[in-house]
Amino acid sequence: DSIINTWGGRKFNFLNPEPTDIFIEDIAHALSLQCRFNGHCTDFYSVAEHSVEVMRVVESLGAENNIIMTALLHDAAEAYIGDVVSPLKKVLKDYQEIERRVESTIAKRFSLVYPMPEVVGFADKNVLEREFRTLDPFSENGASYKGLEPKDAEELFLKEYRRLSLGNVEGE
Repeated sequence: DSIINTWGGRKFNFLNPEPTDIFIEDIAHALSLQCRFNGHCTDFYSVAEHSVEVMRVVESLGAENNIIMTALLHDAAEAYIGDVVSPLKKVLKDYQEIERRVESTIAKRFSLVYPMPEVVGFADKNVLEREFRTLDPFSENGASYKGLEPKDAEELFLKEYRRLSLGNVEGE
């Protein structure tokens, strides 16, 4: 069965995703509870907080609003299909196709730029490098950054989404 139940009480078919099945509240909630690096870090650091950091880098570079929104939602598919570490993702061809399908549907739902613009990929790598410098057990200087609590990360993600959308996106 390719249907999951979402936090908001809805159904989502990851093999046949529809834009009308995607809600920002489900994305924010799920990403706030997913730990980066598949949990292989000393303290919890959510995908939601990571997404906000990527968005901030793109925004600081002067990108257009829809590209900034694309940055905020660059990992949104993980809310529906989970996160798979990059080395494993490279060998899971079926997963890659499902991920593309879900990403494309999310892009349609929120009028995002798809495929992901280069500036978002650049910002994602920039934030990843910063995470490796500041998150234990990867940190270079032993001073670890402690991420936000999930509820705080969810609220921050939604706050940034609303700021960017200015209420123009349905389904809030």
